[in-house]
Amino acid sequence: MLINYKPQVSGKVIDDPSFGLPNNEVDPVLNTHTRVVRLEAIDDQANTQRDVRAMVIELDHNNSGPKQYLVAEADSGVFYQAELGQGTDLDFHKIDALTDKSLGLELILKHNQNIEDALNAAKLNINNDLVTLPPLETIFTNLREKYHYRAKQMAALKEKVDKLPDEKKREFGLGVWNKGDGRPVEVAAQEVKVTALSKPADFDQFLPVNKNRFYAQAAKKEVDKQLHATGVGSANQRVPTNPSDLTRQKVAREVVIWEYDKIGAPNYADIVLKTGAGNCDQMARAAAEIIKESGGDASVWAMSGHVFTVVGAPTGLNARTIDFSEPKWANAWIVDPWAEIECKASEYVTRLKQKMDEWQRAGKELLIINPSPPGGAPQWTSPNEPFWLDMLVKEEKEWLYKV
Repeated sequence: MLINYKPQVSGKVIDDPSFGLPNNEVDPVLNTHTRVVRLEAIDDQANTQRDVRAMVIELDHNNSGPKQYLVAEADSGVFYQAELGQGTDLDFHKIDALTDKSLGLELILKHNQNIEDALNAAKLNINNDLVTLPPLETIFTNLREKYHYRAKQMAALKEKVDKLPDEKKREFGLGVWNKGDGRPVEVAAQEVKVTALSKPADFDQFLPVNKNRFYAQAAKKEVDKQLHATGVGSANQRVPTNPSDLTRQKVAREVVIWEYDKIGAPNYADIVLKTGAGNCDQMARAAAEIIKESGGDASVWAMSGHVFTVVGAPTGLNARTIDFSEPKWANAWIVDPWAEIECKASEYVTRLKQKMDEWQRAGKELLIINPSPPGGAPQWTSPNEPFWLDMLVKEEKEWLYKV
């Protein structure tokens, strides 16, 4: 379900210096650079408060003078900001204006950089499984029966737990239970990352064209799975007559811009898969990384305005073609999750044209830059716009990079 986030929410700086830290620890450096804030409901569906650590960021935006802001990531990829003043009651505004040199973009980039610097300095792994916390009574039972906590210890523990808010009781109990020992918890969802495809037992006997077909089809399936899991998808596609799709596209735009800030990261494809969001170039990168991890040959190709992945491109070729119709492309396949295509390379241009016809009938629009006149801004455009079809069908496709 896509969430319609509120453009503005009330928030309050609260005194909870050990928030998010184990065993009621206090980190003075962390508390200097962050504030714990309690946000009122950020959406209408889940009408509940939430506590988060907000980053203190000082900026001199557009030479207007240095100001301090609080930036809170209230949900994954959803940011709110407030000017930090003397009081504790603040109005937080959702960051939507992410154009070049906008205040919102500067704040998000600085926020993300500060977090990455801190995690790298601490040598922490941020890619972990999502676990299900056991019921509190199960934790107590395990401490008593398996780990031999005495009655006096159990009474003291329960006394401490009873003083905590409900949402922190199991976290505290689990911390005690797991202290000094990696005791088993139920994995609710494994971390999302690029992993090798599971191949058929007789894969090594496949002909080259069939190996490439397997890689293309299976990689697309993996990318599609994550797109469907989050429901976010592409930021440069929309159905303007569908209110829920307009909401989806708005969410996708924010996430995709955030992803572009991570483009040099070694786990960039993991980020695309985790968010289930991306434009054609990001989806092509994720598909290529999956194929590479599985032992296949994948390279990323492009024409003006569009990017896709070629599987099993012949070696030693002049890396340009219009339609992959030359005999040397006979074994190659193409995977293009953005256009919902996996096919033999020689069929790709025809399939692209068919997909644009299909999207036209469905009322879809694409955010495209018209190259004439040069320097224009992206505009929402029909998939069958002549200049766009010429770019897809008639332009040379060229090699960009190999993963």
